[in-house]
Amino acid sequence: MSHEEITTEALVEGPVERVWQRWMEPDHITQSDRLYRALLADGGEESPCAWLTDRCGVSWQIVPDALPCMLGANDRDAVGRAMQAMLKMTKIDIAELESAFRGKENS
Repeated sequence: MSHEEITTEALVEGPVERVWQRWMEPDHITQSDRLYRALLADGGEESPCAWLTDRCGVSWQIVPDALPCMLGANDRDAVGRAMQAMLKMTKIDIAELESAFRGKENS
């Protein structure tokens, strides 16, 4: 999987909306956290599953590399647990996802 920035345009019942996705490697988690906070500053809004909208109305999704690896695993039960954990999150918490994936409750 490429770790470069991906930009797409999506038609959402009317005007074209600019959408950005950012895939982050584990060693870039600090950078991911900083970027996430910066995009929320001055009026940005969080949404489920790592989506957020910055103050200019641009939608972003910041996804740790671990997520697509987990969701692409052969163990469908583990994938289901990770997916259910992710659906409850706004900003992705890798430790919590890994715990759910392994079938362990987060303490």
